[in-house]
Amino acid sequence: MRVCLLFGDGQAQEGALLRTLERANFAVCTASYIRAQWICAQSAEEIALIGSGAGCREALLLAERYAVGALILIGCPLRPRCRGFWRAERDLFSVVADFLLVQPGDDPRMRSRGAEILLRSIGSAYARRVDMGKDFTDLWTNCKIPLFDEILGFLEGCKERKELAKTAKS
Repeated sequence: MRVCLLFGDGQAQEGALLRTLERANFAVCTASYIRAQWICAQSAEEIALIGSGAGCREALLLAERYAVGALILIGCPLRPRCRGFWRAERDLFSVVADFLLVQPGDDPRMRSRGAEILLRSIGSAYARRVDMGKDFTDLWTNCKIPLFDEILGFLEGCKERKELAKTAKS
């Protein structure tokens, strides 16, 4: 899996992540949601979806619809039991991709309870949560290097897990 679709929240924070992934030989695309659907329909298993902030919604909705290789959500603004929890609350069981959730520790917009519900609801065989930074801004400024290392390690680990799961040729 060497293709990543990156969904940002309209701020410039994802530019450094994009450059880091490209240096690690990943093809990174920042397509619109409609174009991303077409890309996923072509070769979903080879794609990693990365959502940041408000972009987590698009990444999560695509992961519900297509069997992508990996799903990474950075600072997902989930609020359990409110209208803003999207329609994803009832369809999360269909997410089968390896899943990484990176959440800031004390951001009031990104509640810990929402992250727990998300992790329990996803149907992935491998799901992991990492708490990093105080708030969303701190996550992208003071914790940038550990965040990028975590993402690259997760993507490389996904590749290894997929290789081990393949059956041998007879």
